[in-house]
Amino acid sequence: MNRKLVVIIFASLLLVLACSRTNKPAFSIDGEDRSLAIKLAEIDGRFDPEINHVFISTKSYIINAAALIHHFRAIGGAMTSQLESFSPEHLSDLSRETAIDLIERKLLANAAKKAGYEPDTAQINRFLENEFRKIGGKENYFRRIQSTGIDYNYYLKNLEDNDIIERYLRRETEKQVPGEELLHEIWDEARVVNFRHILIRARGLSDDNKLMAKRFADTLAQRISNGEKLADLARTYSDDAKSRANGGEYKNIRRGMVEPVIEDYAFSMKTGEISPVFESRYGFHILELISREANFNDFETEAPGLGEEYFQSMKNRTFNDILNRLFAEEKLRIHN
Repeated sequence: MNRKLVVIIFASLLLVLACSRTNKPAFSIDGEDRSLAIKLAEIDGRFDPEINHVFISTKSYIINAAALIHHFRAIGGAMTSQLESFSPEHLSDLSRETAIDLIERKLLANAAKKAGYEPDTAQINRFLENEFRKIGGKENYFRRIQSTGIDYNYYLKNLEDNDIIERYLRRETEKQVPGEELLHEIWDEARVVNFRHILIRARGLSDDNKLMAKRFADTLAQRISNGEKLADLARTYSDDAKSRANGGEYKNIRRGMVEPVIEDYAFSMKTGEISPVFESRYGFHILELISREANFNDFETEAPGLGEEYFQSMKNRTFNDILNRLFAEEKLRIHN
């Protein structure tokens, strides 16, 4: 299995929280976790079990090396050994992204609990029953879990957090449900857009490194202005693994499918227009609008779908707004 595939697998696996409160002793690294930490420390010294480096901290929580190691083993099982073949750059990128995802979900789950949400056990059980059927029954499911070394209890905790976070975000977003007048305005615009973009990742970087990323994005923007093709530069420089190979292209994008700031640019630009450098929660972007497609049916036919797309778009914005508030309240710090 190549390294890029392993990165994608780890990044797409369900993210579960392995955090400790800062007012309690930090997790130590013992047993099999310690064995993996020693091997990873040969690639990235921050995983040295004697150091137990803190990657991210807030007033209430930390993500340290022990938390990351435990997370990798719990969701990766036997595949965790693939991390030992990572380059220092790949391991650092994966660690940074995972630590940020973990702290985000911890803060959101805690906010949902404070708002009175508890896991919907019946809903979670229905989901699990469906998963059991896909694998050929409950026994086969647990046999496979056991053979891969994945921690089922860790997975279940993630399902519970997912449930309360999703219901919390939906409730907060429902306060902004669009009326018919706004839906008419949306209907008059493009329903689907196709675009390509370049992402220069800056998520989790120090201020100095983030400034360097911005300057590099500005350099690429100048090269495009001088006549180079955005698609060619995307294939070489973009940090978006999903679109890099095809020149940064995304097709058939509707509202609610991408980051809000990307959506705002894509749905407001003219065909062939190239955006200035702009920032999302992932880094710096340059976007080129390829084409726009209008609605082909009358308003009454399109309205239900438009409403759901707009709701998803607003939920994405709610997600970002709540996270930004929590980061400020919790005084988020990223440690290099």
